[in-house]
Amino acid sequence: MRYIACLLVGIVVCGSVGCFTGQRQDKPEAVASGTDLCVYGSHRIDEALKKIIAAFETENNLKVSSELGCGVPQLIPDLKAKRDGDVLVAGEVEELKMAKEAGLVASSSTVASNPFVLVVKKGNPLGIKSPEDLKKPGIRLVLPTAGGGCVSRLADGIVNAWGLGEQAAKAQRSDKGCKSTVGAEMVATGEIDAVFTWRNIAAKVDGIEMVPIEKAKGAPCECFGIILTTARNQANAEKFVKYLQSEKAQAIFRDAGLLDKQEHSK
Repeated sequence: MRYIACLLVGIVVCGSVGCFTGQRQDKPEAVASGTDLCVYGSHRIDEALKKIIAAFETENNLKVSSELGCGVPQLIPDLKAKRDGDVLVAGEVEELKMAKEAGLVASSSTVASNPFVLVVKKGNPLGIKSPEDLKKPGIRLVLPTAGGGCVSRLADGIVNAWGLGEQAAKAQRSDKGCKSTVGAEMVATGEIDAVFTWRNIAAKVDGIEMVPIEKAKGAPCECFGIILTTARNQANAEKFVKYLQSEKAQAIFRDAGLLDKQEHSK
C-alpha cells in the first residue's frame, strides 16, 4: 500500500524580479488525489530537479507530482497553513533561516551548492583572479539593478565584502531576471569584462570562464535537503533527502552546472 505524502522540495528565493511564482508543473491538488510524493522545486535548478525526480520515481516505484517555481516568502505561509510537507530543498542559507523561523525545520543536510561566481571572458585576458582584481583601472562590470531580489542581495554582499563601492558606482546595471544568461553572454562577446551570477547559469554560456569567490567573502549558496516538522511520512522524507546525496543525483547536479556535495566541502 502506498502512502500518500507530500514531499516538498523548496523554492529558491529570488524576490520580485525574475521569479516564476505560480508557474507549476502539477497542481497542488494532486497531493490528495493518489500521488505518493509532491515535489516543490527551485526554478533556478529545476532542470536538475526534474531529472532527479524522474529517476527517484523509477527506482522507488513511486508516483511524484511536482510544483516548480520560486518564492519561499510566498510558499512558507502556505506550508504552515497546510502542514502537509515532508521535505524542503532550499537554495541558500537565508532560505534555511526563513524555514527555521517559521518552525518548519526538523533536520537539514547539504545536498549541493550553486555558488555565485565571477564570470570573465574565456582565457581570462585581464587576469581577473578574484573580485579584488575588479579594482584594476578600466574594468567594465555589470551588476543587477539595486533591490532586484536575491541577485541584487548576493551581488551587493560581495561588493561590500570586497570594498568595491567605487566599482559598483560605475558599473552598468541590468534588470534581467535571476535565471538570465544575458550578463554572461555580454562577457563572452567582449561587451563587458565581468559579471556575478550563479554557477549553473554561467555554465550554459560558451566563451566564458568562472572565477570562484572566496567562501569567507562570497555567497556559497548551498542547497539544503530539509525534513520538515510537518512530515507525514518520515521514511519517504529520509529516502528522498538521502537520494539527493546519491551518486546519481550528484551527477545530475554536476551536469546542470552545480557543485556536488563533495566539491562544495573543498
